[in-house]
Amino acid sequence: MAEITQTDREAVTSRLEKDFGVPTNYAKDYAMIAEFLSVESLWQPALQRLSDTLESHYWTFMLSEHNGRGSAGSNLMTRAIALEAVNQGFQPHVGIVYAGFVDPGKFIDYVKNCAFWKDAVSSNHGEHSHSFQWLMIAREVKTTEKIRTLYAHSVVYKSKGNYYHTGHGNNEQIYLWDFLCDCFNHGVSDPDYTKHMVTNTCRSPTFLNKHLFQQDYWLSQYLKGRYEARKWNDPSQEFPTSIKEYAKEKHASKKNFTDQGGNVFQRDLKAPLAAHSKPDWAPFGEPLGGEKQGVVEKTKIGWGEGNVTLKVKYQGSGNNTILFKIATGENTEGLESKAVKFKVKKVGNDYQAYAISSV
Repeated sequence: MAEITQTDREAVTSRLEKDFGVPTNYAKDYAMIAEFLSVESLWQPALQRLSDTLESHYWTFMLSEHNGRGSAGSNLMTRAIALEAVNQGFQPHVGIVYAGFVDPGKFIDYVKNCAFWKDAVSSNHGEHSHSFQWLMIAREVKTTEKIRTLYAHSVVYKSKGNYYHTGHGNNEQIYLWDFLCDCFNHGVSDPDYTKHMVTNTCRSPTFLNKHLFQQDYWLSQYLKGRYEARKWNDPSQEFPTSIKEYAKEKHASKKNFTDQGGNVFQRDLKAPLAAHSKPDWAPFGEPLGGEKQGVVEKTKIGWGEGNVTLKVKYQGSGNNTILFKIATGENTEGLESKAVKFKVKKVGNDYQAYAISSV
């Protein structure tokens, strides 16, 4: 045995039934999830598609909350993730931070309630790695049961046998969550999914984070910029940066956050952030970036002066960045325009535009 492959679905299903006590209908779905996270030809293109979607959500929030002075609301990545989670059937609480290792009972409660959180433990694990895993799963894996249900039940089942746990340095019983998506990426030179809680696949959040840092996705560029700004070691370096104290100091004094004990901080907001009904830009007319003019239209986007209707016309391109004119006011006719830089990107057969900055 070694890593899970596309020929192992029945064997994994059987293992989950016998060793973890998972009912057959759930076991088949969980085996599909394990296969998806293990096979690069499945998860790699899915991760790039997720990056494209989160980019769209991120810049939609940025544009809708721009105050005309070059700034926007906070926690844009967390909220972009939350928006996509809502789109995929979750109802995540926006604002849960693990500033260190969390008590197992508290962790289990959060998973059972389908919470998404920010992991502020070490730089190699990645703050949002588990969110990326489960968003990919929800978008790409065609299970019988709802992904939300499978997510919540992943902490219900525990192995009868022992698996090598790198973090504890011994063999022990593990939860199905650990087997599926919380394996280590070190400690064993030749991982075997029947023996080790170790893998060189996306079943490990650290492996996923490392992969992102080796790519040129939008999500990769975002993470690299975040790490560089905070002087954190990227996950390819031998020694990760501990970010627990950074998170504790930041959230202990942050407005609307409450210390839940056990290294957990939680925003007081009791409901998920309201989602935009149409978060993506949609193309009109000729595709942007071509020789002919094209128009991108988005309605009810706040731009400093309240909710307005925006029409954006293509004026010219250079280095994939285009300068647009955006009219402000109740309608777009006869009003003074602002110049705004946008990036235009082809996604499938569509062209989407994302705000970069006002100029």
